[in-house]
Amino acid sequence: MKIVIGKYAGFCPGVMRAVSTVYKLLEEQSAGEISTLGMLIHNRTVTAELAQKGVAVIDRADLEEVFRRALAGKKQTVVLRAHGVTKDLLDQLKEMQSRCPLFEVVDCTCPYVRKIHHIVTENTTPEHTLVVFGSRVHPEVQGICSYARGEVLVVESAEELKNQKLENKPIIMVSQTTQKLFEWEKCQKFFKNICTNAKIFDTICSVTENRQKEAVQLCKECDAMLIIGSKESSNTMKLYDIAVNSAPRAYLAEDASSLPKSRWRYINLE
Repeated sequence: MKIVIGKYAGFCPGVMRAVSTVYKLLEEQSAGEISTLGMLIHNRTVTAELAQKGVAVIDRADLEEVFRRALAGKKQTVVLRAHGVTKDLLDQLKEMQSRCPLFEVVDCTCPYVRKIHHIVTENTTPEHTLVVFGSRVHPEVQGICSYARGEVLVVESAEELKNQKLENKPIIMVSQTTQKLFEWEKCQKFFKNICTNAKIFDTICSVTENRQKEAVQLCKECDAMLIIGSKESSNTMKLYDIAVNSAPRAYLAEDASSLPKSRWRYINLE
């Protein structure tokens, strides 16, 4: 059997930075109790390992309790994941940190995501419509939308754009960093045909772009394609969708135990 591992396989730099930061904090006794605001990474294996080491996953409703423990003298470190958070939540966290030296916020927002926040902040006005190509329920998209100063429209496909009345509106368009490249290109083409005043920013992560292109190529060269990752991961599911549409045999596995070994009997591995 010949196994080809993708050149771009593995965690992207933003996620790797977040994970490495938390492991480094675990080595530092000065970090106190460590929690992540939401799952640090959409990977159950990593999340479970961090939980065993005492890293708690909290949500916004838990912040007051965490802050209370800091005020009571117990050091608290809250880590922001690579997806980033909404502007109002970031402002709240900064205000808490300024009020209590034992409440520390470690911002691990991916630089690509933070760049989109800056783009939206600097280019939108109350008169602009921000169009975000991405998943409405994804925390990264919710964070991006919170920086807009005017109307916001989130679309999950180029087809959705056809039902919107966007002609003659000042448009700013960005994409969630992990979206499908070919669908993003369709969105851009649509705007270029109907909107002469649209400002389009290419914000799909370069690692995501390279990984998707490589997946298409590997599907042409291999008898079967295996995508390893969690169903909760946007990156993983985009790759799986691409593989399913490009290869006759594409499989998704979270880890070795979830791999349906019986299916491999029908693949010619000679």
